[in-house]
Amino acid sequence: MFLEELRRYYQNHDTHQTAELSILEEVLPTYFPDKPVHPAIQALSYGETPLPVGVTLLEWAGLKRWESFLDLGCGCGALVLLAASQCQRAAGVDLSPAAIQFAKAAGLALGVGNADFAEQDLLEAELGAFDVLYCCSTAVSQWLADQLGARLGSCRAGTRVVTVTHPLRAGGIRTIEQRSLRFSWHNDRNVKTWDFYLHQL
Repeated sequence: MFLEELRRYYQNHDTHQTAELSILEEVLPTYFPDKPVHPAIQALSYGETPLPVGVTLLEWAGLKRWESFLDLGCGCGALVLLAASQCQRAAGVDLSPAAIQFAKAAGLALGVGNADFAEQDLLEAELGAFDVLYCCSTAVSQWLADQLGARLGSCRAGTRVVTVTHPLRAGGIRTIEQRSLRFSWHNDRNVKTWDFYLHQL
């Protein structure tokens, strides 16, 4: 089963250290060298959506075999690869070069041919070609949720968007449902209850 193979692959690598070091050594010096208080920096807090939570979220969002999925702030890419096993095309963007490099290598190692990864600011990603969007970075940043909401005008009607902690408040976006899930973003440390919001355009 692909889910178990994916779980084993990521369990055998320290993706947290890979991504966190990249944020400190590559992302901050490259993107924010003279902006120590820029609001986007808060959203760089790294955490990974556990695969069991990812399974729940993809089912909740109603991802279908013929649809496409985009993870905005995908980190090392596990959720994108999971989504790719369930839909026509999956993609992820992240500012961390090391995380994107890891995600690409994982896709190759696991034989996933319909997943794409790009080193990119999630607020500059092209959104219109996707049916389901996910952004876990809203968990720590109301600012990011507001910025993302303002960019969704390029999405087609029916697009679903899942955010964490902060719902989207822009016009034309309907919040369909809220769910609370208990887990940790960091290898079972600091288990908490997190609120997820499912929106539809």
